[in-house]
Amino acid sequence: MPSRYTPHALTFGRIAAAAPAVVQARLSLVAAQRRGPWATGLEMARMGPEKALAFSAGGAALAEGGARLSRLLLEHGLAEMEAGHRLWLRAATRPGPFGWAGALAGWGGGATLRSGRLALALGDAALAMTGAALAPVHRTVTGNQRRLR
Repeated sequence: MPSRYTPHALTFGRIAAAAPAVVQARLSLVAAQRRGPWATGLEMARMGPEKALAFSAGGAALAEGGARLSRLLLEHGLAEMEAGHRLWLRAATRPGPFGWAGALAGWGGGATLRSGRLALALGDAALAMTGAALAPVHRTVTGNQRRLR
């Protein structure tokens, strides 16, 4: 059974496999002679802006994903503060060591569940961020590979 990382590894592999073919098709003398000087000049002029657009779109996706990760961490921190406040209120209404122990045990079990949920949510968000960052570069490289065949 493939892991959750497999699609990103395959995307990265396709980018790595297509990039040398694109570079060869763009920069080889044979391809330049076949295209002619005008088309070769246009192809060279196209490379810089095309890369800038693809990588800036990937960077924007990383920034957006980073903001989502930050939001998840902030929400977790606020939930833990609320849980801690409830712990103090519960412990204050139950005098004695057993009241405190029961309140702490309840909070500890909840904290374990909340932390597990956070870890899963962070993993999912990080994988989504990776896929979104790779997508524009993958689209550009594979599109160029098809176009330059």
